[in-house]
Amino acid sequence: MSAANGSVCVKDEVVYLFVHNHEGSQPRSNPSFPRPLTEIICHCHRDIFNINHDYWGNTLSTIAKTDAVGLVSEINEKHLVPWAAICSAGGLDNTPLTPYIDQNSVHPNHLHLDGSKLRKEGFTFSVPKPSQDNLMEVLKDFIGMKMFPANALPSQ
Repeated sequence: MSAANGSVCVKDEVVYLFVHNHEGSQPRSNPSFPRPLTEIICHCHRDIFNINHDYWGNTLSTIAKTDAVGLVSEINEKHLVPWAAICSAGGLDNTPLTPYIDQNSVHPNHLHLDGSKLRKEGFTFSVPKPSQDNLMEVLKDFIGMKMFPANALPSQ
């Protein structure tokens, strides 16, 4: 995204990009429709950290929406203490990376960024989609910058 912003900023004319709500208008069974980015990232995360991800069905999601504050509190309680322990064991006293979830981030604000206008302006994506190798490169950079605990990264 930073490269795209930089590319647009150096243009002489104003380029308007748009973000629109995307509720999965294309059926997942359509093989020509790309996998959702969330699914790709979850698979990379699963493969690196051996952590499975699952999605709640409509009933559980509806129930969770009725007590979003409680849900967020429970998730934060479950993840913040272990994250702090991992960081401490890895020698990190402070890092901007956190598993903390703000209550506002669980609202159903589905966004889909359409990159077609960027491509029309001549921008090319150097990384067309996330991969396990991309994520590992970012994590190793974060380790080098003392932002991610090396002990959290499993032996590869």
